[in-house]
Amino acid sequence: MVLYLLLGPTVAEFHGKQRTFCYALAVAHLLLTLITKNRVGIFKTLPMVLHGAIELLIAVLLLALPWIADFAAGVHSRNFFILTGMIMLLICAMSDYRGPAKPPVESNDGVGR
Repeated sequence: MVLYLLLGPTVAEFHGKQRTFCYALAVAHLLLTLITKNRVGIFKTLPMVLHGAIELLIAVLLLALPWIADFAAGVHSRNFFILTGMIMLLICAMSDYRGPAKPPVESNDGVGR
């Protein structure tokens, strides 16, 4: 997603605040990934559940951003941000942010022996 956000403005040929938003989102997403408690996280301070909530919030924000930031008239950038928000919503829907399942605890009550 970070590379997608970094390359998006060049590929879709948009400039100004739209480009700035893309670069800021790329940096934010990279930082979010680096501090999350997962296999690629380096600092591992942010729980996956919170990571998922932040991604969901960003996805919804991306869908509305062209109108909030007043660049909805730019077809390329508007469509880019809407598509990015939809992709992130799909990623959120397909991801399990709760982490790996814990193995069942065996009881020592003697039943079944």
